[in-house]
Amino acid sequence: MLEKYKKNQFEGYVRSYLDKYLEGQSKEDFSVEFYDYLLNEILSNSIKTLLILFFAFKKESLLKGDSSEERYRYFDNYSSTEEFHDLVNRMYPLLKQRLDSILHNHIINYNDLNIRVKRDKEEIHKKFGFNMEDLTDCHIKYGVSDYHRGLKSICIIEKDNRRIIYKPRSGKIDIYWRTFIDWFNSKEPSLRLANIEILDKGEYHWQEFVDNKLCKSEREIQKLYYRIGILAAISYIFKIEDLHMENIVVNGEFPHIIDLETIFQVDGFQNSNLELKSATDILNKNIRQSILGTQLFPTSVKFHNSNMDISGITGKGGQVIENGKVKIKNQFTDEIEVVKEDAIIENKYNIGCIEDILVDPKDYIKEIIAGFEEGYLLLKNNKEELLKLINSGELFYDVRPRYLFRNTNLYAMILEMGKNPKYLKDKSELNRLYHLLFKTANDRNTKIIYQSELEDLFNDDIPYFYGNIDDKTVYNSNGDSCFVLDKTPLMETNERIKNLNQRDLRTQIYLIEKVMAKQKKTWNTVREKRDYNMIKNERNSLIKAAEGIGDILIDKAMIDEKTETISWLDLQNTFPTWTIKAQDIYLYGGLTGNAIFFFLFISGNERCKISEYIAKNIKYHKD
Repeated sequence: MLEKYKKNQFEGYVRSYLDKYLEGQSKEDFSVEFYDYLLNEILSNSIKTLLILFFAFKKESLLKGDSSEERYRYFDNYSSTEEFHDLVNRMYPLLKQRLDSILHNHIINYNDLNIRVKRDKEEIHKKFGFNMEDLTDCHIKYGVSDYHRGLKSICIIEKDNRRIIYKPRSGKIDIYWRTFIDWFNSKEPSLRLANIEILDKGEYHWQEFVDNKLCKSEREIQKLYYRIGILAAISYIFKIEDLHMENIVVNGEFPHIIDLETIFQVDGFQNSNLELKSATDILNKNIRQSILGTQLFPTSVKFHNSNMDISGITGKGGQVIENGKVKIKNQFTDEIEVVKEDAIIENKYNIGCIEDILVDPKDYIKEIIAGFEEGYLLLKNNKEELLKLINSGELFYDVRPRYLFRNTNLYAMILEMGKNPKYLKDKSELNRLYHLLFKTANDRNTKIIYQSELEDLFNDDIPYFYGNIDDKTVYNSNGDSCFVLDKTPLMETNERIKNLNQRDLRTQIYLIEKVMAKQKKTWNTVREKRDYNMIKNERNSLIKAAEGIGDILIDKAMIDEKTETISWLDLQNTFPTWTIKAQDIYLYGGLTGNAIFFFLFISGNERCKISEYIAKNIKYHKD
């Protein structure tokens, strides 16, 4: 993404556009920070177009002045004129449409926030001890989260060194979460979990700001990661996803999940009620529904061409995204140059610290697993009471979780690409871009989802879907039905809790251990030389060893007798993370390699059966 707005950069166009849009309105109605925020939004969406025009003016020798700086100022001054605005609007009509829509929505949201502050200020003071009269006497950080449903986003409000969070969605889930944590603590776990104060107002809510605090000792760090293990077990059982590094905050020895809207995720929506046609499908579904689906533990995410770890437990700053940032050099001159640079991920507040030194969460895998096991078993041993609370409506009644259909990073990338001037000339070009990037299926439900995505993207929103815990219907951002699930989230939650067992616990711990293992550099390790002439004379030993490997593979296989297919889990080193998935169909490390191995080394009926099952799986996935 391009850098944020800096004072005076293309000020002529940016300020004149905003001033023209606000004609008839008083700037005094807005805080200085909100006015600057609007300037940032205009620049962010128009800078690529302004650069194209600037370079065109320079090429045609239309810039006037004796110095590089004077020629830049000439363009900057000219860009504030009505003539220049008319030129931009003729050449790139979608830019004006986009900017007007963005400003319109942001101002509506600001006014809503201002009204709500004035209406709720006494309750806010009573609940949080936070005192404010209106927005003009506060510092406000806008756009803290993704934009949804008319560019609504989280804000952080600060005054007198105190902060509070405003979220433009219902706080019902968060209120019930507090009730659940109180119930969980009543069962006397080894370490109690902390809660966050909430003031729910129906359409929106206010939330206590959780400060990031250091741990005072090694013992507190150990308690922190034990509690993180407990939270991981709860998140797994309630199918909370999107728990990346920005959604976990460490407050001393207490971890907090600060965004719960993605609780009760449903695999049927994310995968369009996919029919399981092979062992590979079954394995991949098991992985999606495992502890790895929470995104608390390291999973590989690609930004540009770089593998990143942005997970809630181990994601940290300092990771390099190759060519992940666009920078403008030689600003305020006619020698402006646009270059790509490596971007550096910033630290968040999800990792424990002692004396300002970040610990390595992987050093506390013992505590994490112990906490996970205790949390899992506590819920398993109290499953009947928990199910009664949920099914009677005492917990999570009528909550409306947000459902994730695609990775939000993909949406953000598409919106950024849409700022390119070539997509601002005609809506058909933008529509073509979206069609190229999205793969659509032929079934009606997926097409409706796709159209809903397009509508949100055209409005510069991250597409939004939601439902009700006891309803099979999935709704889009406009409240229109767009998908029907096979099961309600409540039904899936009941099944999940009822099926808690020791085998599943061991499986989840196995996955945690694998993805939390530290990678080691081995490419420069001196290895013992082998005499391969001797090995040739050990044919029987090699065959016996191969048979032993075959026994292990059979023991670890996922065999689906219904589809007569077979597959295995594959662990790949995608530094800085591991990737766990079902094997692909390829030769090295894939099903084809396994098929050759069984055909060559394993004799008898078992070999024939397994080879046949592998062949069926390969054929299905090639087709």
